[in-house]
Amino acid sequence: MACASARPSKSCERPGELYEDIWGCPALAYYGSLECGPIGVECTFQDGYHLAEGHVYVEIVDPDTGRVLPPGTVGELCVTVLYRRAAPLIRYRVGDLGYVETAPCPCCVERKRLVLRGRQGDQIQLGERSYSPYHVEEMLYRIPEVGNNYRLLVDRDGLTVEVELRPGSGDPARVAEKIRSRLDCHFGAVKAVVPKDRIERSGGKTTRVSYQYGRGDHT
Repeated sequence: MACASARPSKSCERPGELYEDIWGCPALAYYGSLECGPIGVECTFQDGYHLAEGHVYVEIVDPDTGRVLPPGTVGELCVTVLYRRAAPLIRYRVGDLGYVETAPCPCCVERKRLVLRGRQGDQIQLGERSYSPYHVEEMLYRIPEVGNNYRLLVDRDGLTVEVELRPGSGDPARVAEKIRSRLDCHFGAVKAVVPKDRIERSGGKTTRVSYQYGRGDHT
C-alpha cells in the first residue's frame, strides 16, 4: 500500500505503523507536490524516495544563494518537471529540505534516492543555532509512549514540546520528564514538555513549529 504522507527518514515510521496495523501490509510513502506531481516513492527498504527521474529533474540548492550542492549535502529541493509543455515548471523551489543519496539501494533499483529533512520555513531557530524539526521528531518517535502528533513552540526562553501520548502510556508527568530529559541532552534548550490527549489540526494538518514572537527577532 502506498500512502501520500512524506516520511523524513527511515526512523520516523510512526504514521506508517498505523496504516500497517489496520491493513496488515507494508505502507510505502509517496512524495510529490500539487505543482510538480510525483517526485519519488519508497521501496520496501524505506530508506529514502527513489526519484521519478522520467518525470522530474531534482537539484539540491543552497537556500540562500541558489547554488547547486553536491550529493549528500542538505539543501532545498529545486524541481524541474520534464513532461509539462503548455505551462513549464523549471527549477521550482518546493520549500522542502533534503539531500540526494547516490549510493546503491539494497532493492537494486538504480534510481537516486531523496532523503527529506523537513521544511525550510519550519526550521527551529534557538539563539544563533538552527535545527530541523525532524531531528526532534526522530527522537520523539523512538519513545514508545509518544503518539502520532507533536507541536514545537519556540520563544525567547527556549523550546516547549507538545506531544500526543498513546493510550495506556501511564502517568503523563513521568512520560513528560522522560521526553524532556532525552531532548535536553541534544538540544539543551527544552523549557517544557506538555502531554496532550489530542493536538488540534488546521485543515487536516498539524502545525509542527509555532513561533511565539517574530521570526526575525531572536534577541
